[in-house]
Amino acid sequence: MSNPLSWSRRGTLAGLAAGIAGPAFADEPETPDAGAFLETAFDQARRLLAQVWINGKGPFSFVIDTGANSSVISREVATICGLPAAGSASIHGIVSVETAPLVKVSRLRVGDVLSAGLSLPTVPAAKLGGEGILGLDAMRGRRV
Repeated sequence: MSNPLSWSRRGTLAGLAAGIAGPAFADEPETPDAGAFLETAFDQARRLLAQVWINGKGPFSFVIDTGANSSVISREVATICGLPAAGSASIHGIVSVETAPLVKVSRLRVGDVLSAGLSLPTVPAAKLGGEGILGLDAMRGRRV
């Protein structure tokens, strides 16, 4: 028998996938989305992943985390994309608070969903368990 909490979380994430429409791997759109379909997959840890493009580079596999206020980019991806520094900020994890460097992201795209003008924290990929986390800032103003 499945844990009802895990079904609720999966249902929420499935709603996110169903509530955002459009092809996930097309070239960068020039205008923000009007609604999009988000193509997703699971990794070996059963975390929901989406393909993310940063300033036209990618795709990078980001974990979708509806409990994260901000998206996070691994330092390795920030280096690959040549993202400029934008100061630092405190980031809150489950058990601690850390200061992390910020980088400027002109465009972050997942499917047809486009977010612009972001300053995102960077964390080593080993701490993230992947290339990044897609948080609520990239889903703001959209139904989940």
